[in-house]
Amino acid sequence: MIEFEVATKYFGQKAALDEISFEAMPGEVTALIGPNGAGKTTLFRCLLGLDRLDAGMALVDGKPYAQLEHPARQVGVLLDSRHGNPGRTGYQHLRAKAIATGYTKERVWQVLEQVGLASAANQRIGKYSLGMKQRLGLASALLCDPQTVILDEPLNGLDSDGIRWVRDLTRQLADSGKTVLLASHFMSEVENTADRVVVLGNGHVLADADSAELLGQLGVLVVAHETEALIRMLSLGGIDFEIGTLGITCRGVAARDVGELAAAGGLALTHLSELRETIEDAYLRILESEVEVTADA
Repeated sequence: MIEFEVATKYFGQKAALDEISFEAMPGEVTALIGPNGAGKTTLFRCLLGLDRLDAGMALVDGKPYAQLEHPARQVGVLLDSRHGNPGRTGYQHLRAKAIATGYTKERVWQVLEQVGLASAANQRIGKYSLGMKQRLGLASALLCDPQTVILDEPLNGLDSDGIRWVRDLTRQLADSGKTVLLASHFMSEVENTADRVVVLGNGHVLADADSAELLGQLGVLVVAHETEALIRMLSLGGIDFEIGTLGITCRGVAARDVGELAAAGGLALTHLSELRETIEDAYLRILESEVEVTADA
């Protein structure tokens, strides 16, 4: 479990983190999203003790990172794609960490296989592509089979197969009971992966919600074989609607309301579903609201 309690960090007179509070729970993927400069990386660095908070707390399993019994084993971290000495091979880089943390070379080969780098294990890191370096960073984060995994932009440099692989990996980690906290600009992947979404902006938490709860309802899409009868029913029911190529979109009502109205009128529907925002839609809406509030202030 990861906890931030009124975490505050200043650089000069500017608050990079301004009383940040939220939790990342075991068994869930918590995604941290926000524009560049919102404070995501600073938050991770403060959690890991690389920067010191000016106020508040950042805890892993109830303790500061430095006070964990075996921090390198308990927390797996990917902060950037600059991994290891470019003159070392990928295997040598991971083997050094394995020796320091008490893991065998067999475990090194396991994670190299897991991240798809086994065939490049004896190639020097300086010859790795950005995507390969990213996979090496993920291998390093997973080497000790940590209970808590922190990933800052894990999809950078990866191709479509790599992105899908990271999506599956993060879900597997969470489904096995681990705590996964990641930051990403890939909104579609956040939508496909995250259980919970925290939106940061100007060092503030702008939203913290279950990913489904974050998405606003755009309307209800309804289709019936008897389109004219459906239009009359909606008009008599006082429902605002718009006719489109896929069907009729109703505004300001829930799908249940439309379904009950159709049932009462004896009209059979062939499709009835709620239309909701994407994560990107919700993210932009939240940022726009923050800008408007700031302008008003």
